Amino acid sequence: MTRLRRRLLLGILKAGSGFTVVDVWNALSKVMHEVRVPPQESIQRNLNLLVEHSILYKNVTSDRRWRYHTEPQPLQNYTITVVEIESGKQLFFNASEVVTSLQRFASAHRLNINEVSISVTQNTTDLSPIS
Repeated sequence: MTRLRRRLLLGILKAGSGFTVVDVWNALSKVMHEVRVPPQESIQRNLNLLVEHSILYKNVTSDRRWRYHTEPQPLQNYTITVVEIESGKQLFFNASEVVTSLQRFASAHRLNINEVSISVTQNTTDLSPIS
């Protein structure tokens, strides 16, 4: 582990849950008196790397701040409605994997998702696994 990442982990522990890059930088500046605090850009790059490796979790708040957590945050209770185009039939379900994918998409593209629409048509092709 690099010296920067060791310092980063110290900053994460000091910053607490739901921290931002600035929170980590401030925490490090309070404890690193004789050593230069890493620039926020380096902290951001390394936090993103930790997210990519599922060591940290990133949530995007409504004001588009990236907040990091050491464990997944409970998802709000979403109900997803899928509407079949031809019949208008509505299917309701709670699929945390869809919500998680949307949150990751929003985070990766720095978006705040207010509403999502999914339109589907009946599948007429064979989707059996290819051998």
